[in-house]
Amino acid sequence: MKDIQIISDLREALALADEKTWDLVERLDASLNLDPHHSDYERSLVRRIRMAVTDDLLTRRDGIEPDTSNARVALGALETSLKKRTVGTDGWRLA
Repeated sequence: MKDIQIISDLREALALADEKTWDLVERLDASLNLDPHHSDYERSLVRRIRMAVTDDLLTRRDGIEPDTSNARVALGALETSLKKRTVGTDGWRLA
């Protein structure tokens, strides 16, 4: 559940594309590294998110408004994947 909250926070932080954004990417990556149930697909999505956020940060540094669509798409896919394999407190899957 905390991974989904990190994804939500990261989605909001993409508009700023600052150090907080990168910190959230690191937290998400570390959280999934500690989870023994993550899939290769989820690992590839985290790599896509890292690359997209890096590009966004570099673009913003150059004074251009970044296109955050790549990161947003990968975040949505990761959130869906996590919800499909996460069971809520009531015993039902989140998605």
